Amino acid sequence: MGWFKRQPACRRCGHGFRRGDDAFELGAITANIIMTFGLMLLTILVLVIVTSPDIAVLPITITAVGIGLLGPVVFYPVSFTLWQAIDLVMRRPTPGEIAGESDASL
Repeated sequence: MGWFKRQPACRRCGHGFRRGDDAFELGAITANIIMTFGLMLLTILVLVIVTSPDIAVLPITITAVGIGLLGPVVFYPVSFTLWQAIDLVMRRPTPGEIAGESDASL
């Protein structure tokens, strides 16, 4: 499998990654955005503290833009796994899902 190709179910337990919701990917995209923006904010904060009192605006901006462009690509598989874990905590799996009768088509 590639970086951008998701499997329909967990290789270990067989639980389907799609839990019957057409909009399941929105939560994963939101998790991706939160992780990317969080990393950007943390990087900007650290670089401002390190370069103060003469803050290097251009290198900080270039670094932040680079993280903004590469972050979603790097966090893509992690965001779906993270959202699946959050979704499983919020909505416990039904006995049918545990038995493998879920909608796992991607």
